[in-house]
Amino acid sequence: MSKPTTLLSFLGGNRGKDPKRPVYEQANYRFPDGSEVCSDYFAEAIVRSGQFQLKQVLLFGTHTSVWERLVQEANLDLASAILERTDGGMSTGVTDEQLHQVERLLAEQWGVEVHAYAGDLAINESNALDELAAYDRMLAKIPDSHEVLFDFTHGFRSLAMLLTVALRFRGAIHHQPHLRAVRLIYGELNHNAPSPVHVLDDLWKGLQVAQAARLFLEKFAGEELAVMLEPDWPAGAKAIRKLSERVQSNLFLEFEEPLRQLQSALHDLPEPCPDWLAMLAHSLERFHRRLTAKTLPEILLKLAEMLMEHHLAGQAYIALDEALSETVLVANGKASEKLTDSERRDLFRENVEQLPDRRLAHQIWRIHNTRNTVAHAGRKIHRDNPGNSVAPDGFSREFHSLADRLRPLAKKPRKLLEARWR
Repeated sequence: MSKPTTLLSFLGGNRGKDPKRPVYEQANYRFPDGSEVCSDYFAEAIVRSGQFQLKQVLLFGTHTSVWERLVQEANLDLASAILERTDGGMSTGVTDEQLHQVERLLAEQWGVEVHAYAGDLAINESNALDELAAYDRMLAKIPDSHEVLFDFTHGFRSLAMLLTVALRFRGAIHHQPHLRAVRLIYGELNHNAPSPVHVLDDLWKGLQVAQAARLFLEKFAGEELAVMLEPDWPAGAKAIRKLSERVQSNLFLEFEEPLRQLQSALHDLPEPCPDWLAMLAHSLERFHRRLTAKTLPEILLKLAEMLMEHHLAGQAYIALDEALSETVLVANGKASEKLTDSERRDLFRENVEQLPDRRLAHQIWRIHNTRNTVAHAGRKIHRDNPGNSVAPDGFSREFHSLADRLRPLAKKPRKLLEARWR
């Protein structure tokens, strides 16, 4: 059974050849289940079809749209009054009171709550954001429990674009998840046969997948993407969820396993593979290649660089410091899990203090001290280490300098014991 639904639809401005009878062209709309509804206005056909559990209709148009079409049978005087204000190039258009009357009459006819908005005829640089705000106020009327059905059959193309942006805006700014899963519907006019009704939900799904993929690829926030992938690619969803959990929790030393799981999942895509998933998999393959390396220190370094690239400076320094620590451990043939925290610190200090390149040693201490600072909410915890932490305004600049010096060691940790590189 469908959820309670709010229908979003548009009203255009085409009055046809007879201005006294402003109608769209009659069409016999055939819905996916085979049922047909004859109407000159597709939103009305949707209401009469009974295909959806409609509770509310939000209508978007301009001041000169054919609002009279909606009430010409119920109230001819009102229809004529609206026509006088909207036909013939008058700039004033429908009044607020007339629009309220349209809402009340439609609510009686359709048996649902109706809200209408009449905006500017032309959308341009001077009014686009004002119109966006007005659309946002309309969308605020949608209850959280409602499914959203977006009908873009009628109206100016600019209005459909504006509503698309408004839905995305409100879903993100006001954190309303129900606005992320929008259903799309379109009535295709066919003059000589039934006019097919197209339900195009996958188009909106494409927008959502793109946004979720961006969140994961740039911020390692993968839960939303994992949920979307679960039905089609459960192995990929699992790997993405684990990678996200490890990075979001700063569990960088546990990053290798889910990285291998992602590689395995990419080798086992569903057959047949949907085109949208194939495109996403291509991006994930590039993501995986960027983080793949022979040694754990090098993997951690690459992860740190990616985190800094996407302005996650605190996490970048934590990962960079772990790359340093693991370099010391690998160089000395030690396993992290077999050492106490105190033993790790002593081994780290011993190796750094033996470096003949004092500038490098100083830089390493700055990485370590910066890691301590960001990991403790800004508290300066340098223990007995020399040097200071990096100032926040220098996080990015100094990071790249430090990462460049660390890269040869991360690739070949034994170079640390040679203590001859500069």
